[in-house]
Amino acid sequence: MNSKDILINMFPDALQQIIRHQRYDDILGYFLEENINDSKLAYHLSVLATHIDTIPCHESVETLFHFHFNYLEDAYHMAYYHF
Repeated sequence: MNSKDILINMFPDALQQIIRHQRYDDILGYFLEENINDSKLAYHLSVLATHIDTIPCHESVETLFHFHFNYLEDAYHMAYYHF
């Protein structure tokens, strides 16, 4: 098991499937539909996006911080990092 799999296994099953099928555009929708306010998941996604290092993955995490977790103190910095 590599570090990418370990990171993915930290997420709920539905989010794991979104990530494994590379449907990164569905991540924000998942957080909104399931009314998830656990910012730890967003930070774990940030680490995973840095590990995967693809533009669509970075964009989805940037969007998540910009629109859903914009109340966090460092949300702007996290969004800009993935921009």
